Amino acid sequence: MEASAINQNGIAVQFLINNRLFREPFAVETLWKFPFIPHAGESVDGKLWINASDFSPEKAEKNLTDLGHALLKQSGKALNQWLLDLSLTIGFVENVAYLCDDDDKLLILIVLTDLEIQTKTKYTRRQNNIIGNNICGSNIQINKTIM
Repeated sequence: MEASAINQNGIAVQFLINNRLFREPFAVETLWKFPFIPHAGESVDGKLWINASDFSPEKAEKNLTDLGHALLKQSGKALNQWLLDLSLTIGFVENVAYLCDDDDKLLILIVLTDLEIQTKTKYTRRQNNIIGNNICGSNIQINKTIM
């Protein structure tokens, strides 16, 4: 799916999943079908990224930290069910960025983190920006104020 794909069914967005149970944040691309893009400080249903067509449970499992593997094993659940349960806790919109890739195509990047962060973080209009020079995030900074 092209990052700037806009059609009658929606617009392509990338969710960047940032959670302590994963070694590195990972991107999941999906088609956003709602008439608005969420703002930093809001929350979205984790099913929006876990049900994305390019989400791979196997890749997510390989990206788990030791703690993530331990919690998966301790739960006794199948990987897919455990990830679905986990997705319900990863829906806090930490940031939203409108970036251009090297071909000047629009990329909407929505950074998601744990919902528990929502109660610890205060966002302002000037502070909820991502500054980046590419879609891979090698030069991304997240500006926020902790209460």
